[in-house]
Amino acid sequence: YTAAGAWHPASDTRLILTNLNTMGWVTIILGAIQLIGGFSLLGGNTFGRIIGVIGGTLGAVGAMIGPFQVGARVVEVLFGQSRHPVWTAVAGNGALLAGTALMFAFAFGKPAAIAFAVFFGAGQGLAHIVRGGVMLYLFGAQGYGKLTGNLGFFRILVTASAPFAIAWVSDLGGNRAGVAAIVAAALLAFLPVIPLLRYAARQTAGGTTAR
Repeated sequence: YTAAGAWHPASDTRLILTNLNTMGWVTIILGAIQLIGGFSLLGGNTFGRIIGVIGGTLGAVGAMIGPFQVGARVVEVLFGQSRHPVWTAVAGNGALLAGTALMFAFAFGKPAAIAFAVFFGAGQGLAHIVRGGVMLYLFGAQGYGKLTGNLGFFRILVTASAPFAIAWVSDLGGNRAGVAAIVAAALLAFLPVIPLLRYAARQTAGGTTAR
């Protein structure tokens, strides 16, 4: 923008592709696949039909994750108010573990992909509640902001490095090794929650779980 407030092209030379988030890239890739498939269909090639089925299935499965995220949060609000937040953590991490494990069953086709979307979406939806609720109940309100900020730093660090780590494992051992690494990470996130159930039971017995 100029001093007068008018936009000038030379003032911002960034390309729009440099500002895309993950879903933006997914949309572009799926669109490119479907475009190639469309031209292939016009040419009477079987490749177009295959690409159309694969692209349509991936798009449908990806679109299902969002509604199940919201659905899991609605269920938690309606039925989770009387339960300790640790139970929400168990449900959310367990759903993520089940969803990632179902990636091994993708060879069975659409049912496995749909089941993946259900569990993974529900786990992702509950994860946002777990990040705030469990820490508050375990450590209290004092220093809560600093604690969640510190934990958020490590979460972002792991999130940023995970794609490179999984790509490296897949390059060394193949796709199944990459999926196994993802499942192992989900299991590593699930197991530490189990010992907290005893703590949740003690708090429930003491009547301190009301939200």
